[in-house]
Amino acid sequence: MIPIEFYPFWKHRFKAHAARSLERAWWTKRLGGQDAPSLLRRVLREVRRNGPIRARELAPDRRGEGTWWNWHPGKVALEHLWRTGQVAIEGREGFEKRYDLAARVHAAAHRTKRPPRRQLIDWACRSAIDRLGVATPGEIAAFWKAVPIVEARHWCDRAIDSGDIDPVMIEDIQGGRQRAVATPHARRWANLDPWSDEFRLLCPFDPVIRDRRRLERRFGFDYRFEAFTPAAKRRYGYYVMPILHGERFVGRIDPRFDRNAGRLEIRGPWWEKEAGDRNDRRRLDRALDRLAERLEASRGWRYARD
Repeated sequence: MIPIEFYPFWKHRFKAHAARSLERAWWTKRLGGQDAPSLLRRVLREVRRNGPIRARELAPDRRGEGTWWNWHPGKVALEHLWRTGQVAIEGREGFEKRYDLAARVHAAAHRTKRPPRRQLIDWACRSAIDRLGVATPGEIAAFWKAVPIVEARHWCDRAIDSGDIDPVMIEDIQGGRQRAVATPHARRWANLDPWSDEFRLLCPFDPVIRDRRRLERRFGFDYRFEAFTPAAKRRYGYYVMPILHGERFVGRIDPRFDRNAGRLEIRGPWWEKEAGDRNDRRRLDRALDRLAERLEASRGWRYARD
């Protein structure tokens, strides 16, 4: 979910996807090859006339059967039009999206002009470092994937000269050192004592873990979100939550909320090396109490039996 204030900057992403997507085999194959432009025009016309619509309302073409999630060409066309900013998600029914013209969904934002390139670079880099606190230019560029590393590096040089950020050296889990930048707030955080000895259960989309390479380099924690992995190939589970203790990741769990039974079921835990002693198990129990309370699990939680 992206704040609507960011919509003008996303227009650069729409333009980039439109320019390169039809040169990629994944899209062209699923859009019918040379017929792709014609299919996109027909689907856009259908949305304009009858939107908001769901993908199922476009007659499935069995040529798409067997592809990822069995997307038929009409569904692929809707996704392409969404990624190029021509349609938007008007709402959802469960996991099923309803598509409509972007001009009808985000009327005011849609009319806003695309900001100039220099403004995009400043927004992408500044908003990224504000959220990361400490990062290399490469990590700043990777946060939104809106600018290349070279532009992020030039932005960092200018921001250091203006005093907006500070140059720092950071050490990874293997002892290697890298040049990076930090916000003034992050420099102050480094001198604070840990605020709690409790475990934190992180959402798979938490900013701390969303850059998997950064996560491995900084914390030595190998994490993958497996919801889109076929069940038989998952290593841990559908919605695995990392366990954070201070500045260390100590393990992971796979929770499932059975709403009918009002109970939170937990697979795992899977502990990292040198974790999982009696104190850690007690910390995890308290963290699961908090999670169950937040989810309003009337019957609390229990460890699932595989």
